[in-house]
Amino acid sequence: MTRAEKDTLEQRQTALAAITYERVVFETMLQRAEASKTCVDLTRATRALIRFAELETAANAASPEGLATLIEEAEALAQQRAYLCPLVAIETEGRLAIDTLEEWGVPTAVIESFRATLLPKLKDTDQIAARESLLAIYRKFDAWSRYAESYSKDMSRTSLQLLIATACLLILSMGMLMLRGWVVWGLFTAGAAGACVSVKMKLPPLSVWGEYLALQPRVLARIGAGLLGSLIGCGLLAWGVVSLQVQGTTFPDLVRQCAPRCSQLTALILMAVASLLGFSERALASFEERLLTAVKK
Repeated sequence: MTRAEKDTLEQRQTALAAITYERVVFETMLQRAEASKTCVDLTRATRALIRFAELETAANAASPEGLATLIEEAEALAQQRAYLCPLVAIETEGRLAIDTLEEWGVPTAVIESFRATLLPKLKDTDQIAARESLLAIYRKFDAWSRYAESYSKDMSRTSLQLLIATACLLILSMGMLMLRGWVVWGLFTAGAAGACVSVKMKLPPLSVWGEYLALQPRVLARIGAGLLGSLIGCGLLAWGVVSLQVQGTTFPDLVRQCAPRCSQLTALILMAVASLLGFSERALASFEERLLTAVKK
């Protein structure tokens, strides 16, 4: 079995598990309705159960692209349990779903909006209105469930990519400084590593879709700002506009010691300075102030 076939089989198994879960949720609510002697449209319930069986069969032969559609249809069928829910449990079901979303870290503004607009309708004396409100909550719940899972995977992948990039940039910077004596490029890559760590530490929690779409441009902008801040900071330190002296050794002295190659200690110090400048968002504004003050003088 090829890698592609294994991936397809795994995706089908995952989809089948998701469809089966939705069927079980629907059947459980049907059993609760029967236990509470709630009037149930058995014809509708039977059609839903038959369709669940058809979806499970289809998942065993569907393409990876079609599996998502089957899962969404299974979710839509399971959401119809809002019309099976015992009357005394409608409000509890709605509150439980919204409370679960809050536990997942869904933004507070979204949770408050659901509670303000949907919860009051669960108490409506009109059964249809109450069930429609519960149906809306189920739809919101499933939508946020898919989004939260995707968001978590994307953040984990982005965090891992930034970690790998940081390690590679630091190793590259060390090699440039110690093996080649390429001070400028060594400082540049160390600053990029600092910027990557800064972004990694500030990856946002679960947010609304609009903020998520703007995440990648913000990440790239922050890395760019870190690179620029590191480059400007190191340049001003080397120029002497900003003074940095430790135990009688200045930053320009450290740069001169890297001809033709840096020692381990010198390389470590230069990488530390460049990484710190790339990490700190305040560095660019601070250096701008120092430079303008120096020019005025």
